[in-house]
Amino acid sequence: MTINTENLVSITETNQNFSRVARIVDKTGAVVVLKNNVPRYVILDFSQLLDEETASTSEALTSARNYLKTIWRLLRNWQSSPMKRLSQETIVAMHSELIIQSGGLDGIRDANMLDASINSPFHTFDGKYLYPTLQAMAAHLTFSLIKNHPFLDGNKQIGID
Repeated sequence: MTINTENLVSITETNQNFSRVARIVDKTGAVVVLKNNVPRYVILDFSQLLDEETASTSEALTSARNYLKTIWRLLRNWQSSPMKRLSQETIVAMHSELIIQSGGLDGIRDANMLDASINSPFHTFDGKYLYPTLQAMAAHLTFSLIKNHPFLDGNKQIGID
């Protein structure tokens, strides 16, 4: 199962910038609004639910109901599925791009520290993630990259960029 994280928006962002959320819905057809980092609401482009052959409002509502049931099933599975890891290659490519933009030495100072930084957000205790939300994992990853200094240069920049 693939979850498009571009469709996940916090309730705060939804309240503060609904026009941006509406543009995402226009582009993708749906947005999942997170409340306390848990999927809570779905905003749909109603026109995408309608088939050309749908003639009545009741058929449209039935289509919408079925679509929402599918989304709900996907969200339940998503909540119980493990978080996706960024690969070492992805982090190194991000760092190289950052060095090209800001200057400095490109390269890995300590591959073991880079590996430790990438894996640390996925630590568990008693079968549960220590950092249970995507935001907490991202925060811990950036903290680890800054703290562990795996690169020759740009460790703070990669952690906050």
